Amino acid sequence: HGSSAAADRYDFHCVELYRLCEDQRPKSEAALLEARTELARARAAAASVTRRVDEQRALAQLAPHELAARLASAQRSLGALREQVRTLVGESDLVGSEEEGGCKVG
Repeated sequence: HGSSAAADRYDFHCVELYRLCEDQRPKSEAALLEARTELARARAAAASVTRRVDEQRALAQLAPHELAARLASAQRSLGALREQVRTLVGESDLVGSEEEGGCKVG
């Protein structure tokens, strides 16, 4: 009889523990998802830093004339982009004003 009461108490505690675990499950799963998201962000940030360090190492190993050639190429690209912007801005001026039925840009 005593062992039956102990078994009933044990069963009751098991059921209560199960309910508590089930109540906590959504919070635990949400916390796990958040932790995984943070881990993914941290890995992406670390990969980005590693990439930048690798790029800096590669640049550091270039000879001065190679660096000068890369700089000149970047400056040419920038000049070409500036010219494209000037052309686009010039073309937008030709579109006309709102009163003339054109588009007002800017």
